[in-house]
Amino acid sequence: MNPVAVEVTKPANANHHPFRLLTSAATFDCTLPAPSGSTPRSARNALGSKPRRALAGLFSLLFFSIVSGAVGPVAQPWRTTDDTISGWDWSLPPEVHASPRGWVAYGHGEDLDVPFPPGNRVIALYLRWRDLEPRDGEFDFSAARERIARISAAGLGINLYVRAAVWRFDQVDREGKVIRPSSGNAPQESAPRWLADHGVPLITEKAITNNASPFQITNCDIFHPIYHERYLRFIRALGRSGIPALAAVKVAYLCDKSATNGEEGWTDADQPTSGEGWQRYRERLAAWAEAFGPKRHVLMTVSGKPQVLAECYRLGMGQRNGFVEMYLGHVDNAALGQSVDAEGYLLTDEKCPPIAQGWAWGDENEEYGRGWTARFGPYETFGHRYRESMLRALQMRRNYLLVDRSDLDPALLHYVCLELGRTIDDTPDAWCYLRETATRQHPAGVRNFERWLHQRDRAGTRTVAVDRYDIAKQNTHSFDFTARRTDAATGQNKIGFALDDRFLSGGPYRVAFKVTYRDEGSTAWRLVYDATRTGSSPCRVECAGTGEIRTATFFRDDARFGATSLDFDFTIEAERGDAVIKVVRVIRLGPAMVGRGTP
Repeated sequence: MNPVAVEVTKPANANHHPFRLLTSAATFDCTLPAPSGSTPRSARNALGSKPRRALAGLFSLLFFSIVSGAVGPVAQPWRTTDDTISGWDWSLPPEVHASPRGWVAYGHGEDLDVPFPPGNRVIALYLRWRDLEPRDGEFDFSAARERIARISAAGLGINLYVRAAVWRFDQVDREGKVIRPSSGNAPQESAPRWLADHGVPLITEKAITNNASPFQITNCDIFHPIYHERYLRFIRALGRSGIPALAAVKVAYLCDKSATNGEEGWTDADQPTSGEGWQRYRERLAAWAEAFGPKRHVLMTVSGKPQVLAECYRLGMGQRNGFVEMYLGHVDNAALGQSVDAEGYLLTDEKCPPIAQGWAWGDENEEYGRGWTARFGPYETFGHRYRESMLRALQMRRNYLLVDRSDLDPALLHYVCLELGRTIDDTPDAWCYLRETATRQHPAGVRNFERWLHQRDRAGTRTVAVDRYDIAKQNTHSFDFTARRTDAATGQNKIGFALDDRFLSGGPYRVAFKVTYRDEGSTAWRLVYDATRTGSSPCRVECAGTGEIRTATFFRDDARFGATSLDFDFTIEAERGDAVIKVVRVIRLGPAMVGRGTP
């Protein structure tokens, strides 16, 4: 292996990633021979144990060894000639920068000098009603303004997170028994103490015992008349403070109440949809919309309820989830632009108002420390769940994501940071993850995560789901298939792909095809596209039988994409054996690479 040179620098601007690679990965010739240093067969279990990346993965490990604490994302080097590498490939050309419409919160702290994604980072600014209105009718936003000014001066944005419902926060054991009672001023305890003078009822929620640190919350009854009246008054005061209008405020969470740590509001008790409760809930939403005025599109409600979302969309607000770790939730929620068609393919409706209008549209992917095994099962499976969740967020076209600092896949994190907020007009790539999962709602299987590149089974191109990965404690299922293969024995020796016509149509174009596959047996396969020039080098792979995950890259300047709708623009064809394919990406280059973001 060639020596790796790394330079660690302090960022001149907090918006720039502080690491710079001084060398790139070695490349291979156009015949794509097997790389040296094959991954042991024990790594064969699809997406599970972290795949070793030739060189690129070693860069990540080197960073881990020389930097203490959170490392953040590490870009895989962009290579400019055909090659094959071990592992996954999330690289993008160096001229691709983060979208000005994409936002990343890297952990929960307000520390400003840690490594963070090479995108538009926001700090989750936690504010409590009890601090902003310490006495009934007396508002003080000065401390909040100081915190915002400090963050803004560092070149970072704000996710405004105003909490208001929690009265008591107790720590419990796994059986729900209180082991550390509230001290009376835990950070989570957000409701003003003076509410006690008005007889506002308290609601003790069900203990959360499968959390990393189990707890039990006691909330105020947020729909009690006195609480409700005072809360609306507080939100109006927040609007008059001018904080929502500040340029630093990029996104904002709408909070309700919940048993969970975040006042996220999912149940009917948290978000009533009938009677007086529904009327008061609508008044809460309207108060927030009025407080943010022309910036109401940065607001994100936490709800999957169609009735609630219809009201939010009517007011011009966005939405967020908080649990993309359960990565097959909401596959049938049209209010979130998600549906499963008759063939089992997971679809995204880009006419969904937040997607179509570019409103705040977020999620959270954060539960990965070893303390989360009570909720998610063996820690060894977390890398798989992290990858599935990241790709699901992109499949849903999310433009905001809170991620923890576990850094389970720095290269994927780097890629996601560059992809958030993209539309068909400015995305650098289109991709398809050929996965399948049988869920309780869809026992025949939910197929693929797709982002402007679609795989479909047709006569001659029918595929088989393979590479089973057993995943513990998912709400919807117990295992995933993480690849699809051809079925040459029945005459199905091709996998067909259709590019979104808006991404590239006609041609010729200069593109890079990246195909992540399993190096299975003595298989030989090739990627076949409509070339405008005769004699182009074949995009061909000869497998060496290592069983490892690899990615082959092909650069071509004569690619034509003349098919329309879901007709195939290119295929992967097995010449010998069966091709086992995981992810296919098409990256547009040269004049076709439009809207690459702001440096």
